[in-house]
Amino acid sequence: MSMMFRWYVPGLPVQRRLPAAASGALGFGGYMIAAMVISLAHDGPLVGIALLVTGAGLMGWWTTVPGAVWIGGLGWFFYSGFVTHAHGQLGVVGGSDVAMAGLLLGAAMGAAAVRPVVLRRRARIKGSVTPP
Repeated sequence: MSMMFRWYVPGLPVQRRLPAAASGALGFGGYMIAAMVISLAHDGPLVGIALLVTGAGLMGWWTTVPGAVWIGGLGWFFYSGFVTHAHGQLGVVGGSDVAMAGLLLGAAMGAAAVRPVVLRRRARIKGSVTPP
């Protein structure tokens, strides 16, 4: 089994992750909550950007890397619709949209890619797993 799944470490309990197909629902729900907070706060775009990037990282932690692509892409739609423009209107402003899409994708995919490494290291530090 360890040859088929490189992330599998004997003795380490399998950490379930949200499948990529269900990540869209998680991302949409999470970003809807963030959009409500952004629309109520009126504190400027930096608060909205920080909230969306933090949400992308947190939601990316619980999904796979392909699912994180969904989450990052959805994050750009919510950024464009609720931070850059008002009332959910989508539009491309220019280079800032590309940078924000990269930031959201990086946060979500980075968290999804780092999670197995962190969990594996944590298990080894506790002494429950011997290195292969």
